[in-house]
Amino acid sequence: MRQLKKKAVLLAIIAALMTSMLACSNAKDTSTESAAPTVSESVDSKQVVMTVEGTDVLLEEAMIYLLSSKEEVETLYGDEIWDYTVDIEGTTYADLFKQQLLEKIKYIKIVCSKAEALDITLSEDEMLDVDEYTADFLSQVSEADIKKYGIQKDVVKQIYSDNVLANKIFESLTLNVDTDVSSEEARQVVLQYIFLSKTGYDESGNEIAYSEEELNAVKEKAQDLSEQAKETQDFYSLAEENSDNSDEIEIVAGKGDLDDALEKVAFSMKTGETSAVIETESGYFILYCKNEMDEEATAEAKEAIIEKRQEEAFTSQYISWETQAAVDIQDDVWAAVSVKNQE
Repeated sequence: MRQLKKKAVLLAIIAALMTSMLACSNAKDTSTESAAPTVSESVDSKQVVMTVEGTDVLLEEAMIYLLSSKEEVETLYGDEIWDYTVDIEGTTYADLFKQQLLEKIKYIKIVCSKAEALDITLSEDEMLDVDEYTADFLSQVSEADIKKYGIQKDVVKQIYSDNVLANKIFESLTLNVDTDVSSEEARQVVLQYIFLSKTGYDESGNEIAYSEEELNAVKEKAQDLSEQAKETQDFYSLAEENSDNSDEIEIVAGKGDLDDALEKVAFSMKTGETSAVIETESGYFILYCKNEMDEEATAEAKEAIIEKRQEEAFTSQYISWETQAAVDIQDDVWAAVSVKNQE
């Protein structure tokens, strides 16, 4: 739905890294010769890629993060993704991936550097979890890659230990975040809609604005459909037959997801009600409220709101730590690593 606003979802870097590492350890074959990144012969696995608050991150550690995250990306998008340019400067997705990976590792190291001051350590049970994660990961990595990248058990264990510790610090510092979320704040409505656009397309597929006469015709059609919508027992079929966005008829929406004009109407409707024609910059909408509050979606939204509050609170603390942290990156060492697969 083009009138939906994109949610600015703040993802927890710790969770993202743990997800990729665990996904890799649970895969049938996490690494193969054909899917392996390359490392210049001018560097070795014991060279320092980055130093964070006095702690060295060696290439062997960074490569384990890279292999795990690379596997996840290629599973989702294929290995062609690496050559895609992401900005006008010509930065490739491979370049961006490497930059972000270092940021993620830096994040983990900075957070873990605060463990002693916060008096936070891993429990015996948590260390057993780390041992299990480590064993699972190593059992799925090929012997060729273990040899090629110098993957050591103690390094893998340190990575999992760091991630579990960082997550524990996150949880400790967000314990007092307000978890009271009202049903109205989190309410999710189930809507069906008809959309008639104010623009069309020329023979070349370029979007063009309608003339005043064409716009009047669209508006008249919207009014006619509004009358039909009030009488029909099957709004969905009416929308499928007439909407300019027939590939999306039904949506679940929360506050902040919709254009302001649509949100005002959508959250005032009761189950079974149909709206009048709603005009926006892009076109005309007719809404049907299938469910004024989806209980399951609302419960999930409550959790998401709490998580967002926690992430915002922790991010504020992290920014303060990052500003004061001593970080030294060896760009030449990291530049010697290519994410792209070997031929």
